[in-house]
Amino acid sequence: MNVFASDLDQTLIYSKRWIPEMSEQIDFIEYKCVEIYNNEQFSFMFTQAAETLVQIQNQYTFIPVTTRTRAQYERIEFYGFEPSVAVVANGGIILNNGQVDQEWAHIIEEGLKSCTAMSEMQEHADVLSDQVGFKKFGNADGLFFYMITDSKQFDRGSLLDLCPIFEQHGWEINDQGKKVYFVPKVVSKGRALQYLKEKNGFTKIVSAGDSKLDESLISICDYFMVPGHSELDGQYKSSEIGLSSGYDLMTEALRYLDEQ
Repeated sequence: MNVFASDLDQTLIYSKRWIPEMSEQIDFIEYKCVEIYNNEQFSFMFTQAAETLVQIQNQYTFIPVTTRTRAQYERIEFYGFEPSVAVVANGGIILNNGQVDQEWAHIIEEGLKSCTAMSEMQEHADVLSDQVGFKKFGNADGLFFYMITDSKQFDRGSLLDLCPIFEQHGWEINDQGKKVYFVPKVVSKGRALQYLKEKNGFTKIVSAGDSKLDESLISICDYFMVPGHSELDGQYKSSEIGLSSGYDLMTEALRYLDEQ
């Protein structure tokens, strides 16, 4: 079984801010809305990209691999199909036809016993709430937590001071600008994909991602790709950014899988 296992946000799907020419009325010939949030069109794909993803799904298997919580993931409506398997909560949860994979849930539960409890780690992070630019903390399915900031005002140096503490407790801090993720090391996209690979006997895996939270996929897949705006190095890097990059990545994924 050949698989395309990809991150979603800023890799395959994009918010309004990535469409600089956005007008009051979106051109649905060019764009597909794939997420409604608070009764507003929230995330998009190029129509060509959405159609290419259907082609990948029909010929191979597409597995979304996202840091989104389960509820956030379930807001997404892919064009023309629904993935049978999805990795959400940064690898902390695997969904099989919408149901939690209980075997993987048990593995994660056992793994978390080797890390310091989230409640204690949140106490360490509480010092950040006094910083200019701090907005709020959020809980991701009880597996990890995150912080929303004003990326222009928040002092990133305060995160560097906390990194050694989190490292000692089996956690890591991933700064994405507006969002900062505090994640136990046992909760990773790569571990979840490795589990699925061993369980399902995947033959070839193509992966794509844009952030350091996607780095754990690299050692699991056969071909790793990144969009043009990514900070990561990949075997293939799109020359485009934003929605155009998402289309390029899917076209390249299909090309690679077709050649295998």
